[in-house]
Amino acid sequence: MNNRKIEGSVRDLVVYRKKKNELEEPAIFIINDSLKYSFVPNSNMRFRFPATKKSVRICTGIELNRCVELELENDATRYIKLERLEEKKVSEFLKVTDSEGEFDYYKTIKDQKKRGPHNPAKL
Repeated sequence: MNNRKIEGSVRDLVVYRKKKNELEEPAIFIINDSLKYSFVPNSNMRFRFPATKKSVRICTGIELNRCVELELENDATRYIKLERLEEKKVSEFLKVTDSEGEFDYYKTIKDQKKRGPHNPAKL
């Protein structure tokens, strides 16, 4: 499911975490109740789904109970921002516009490359 070559139309989801005002600790999230990951600030990951997958459920928080359901689109990328802000101390997802998500995502790519090879912890 993740970054594998899929024939035909695909549906992409990019999860990213910025650096500004973020706690340095990792933030944990889970996709469709089965794929669990941990992100440090300035991280990103692209998930690729087949065209038959219409939506995904993505959850975060201490008990992984802060969830959003995202509709996916054929041959399009959806962006979602993971935040774990210093003032809130709890992880949450924010749906963002495509333009904001794309801009933020490319900023995290640059910082992630500076850090060196990145493999978000799959838990």
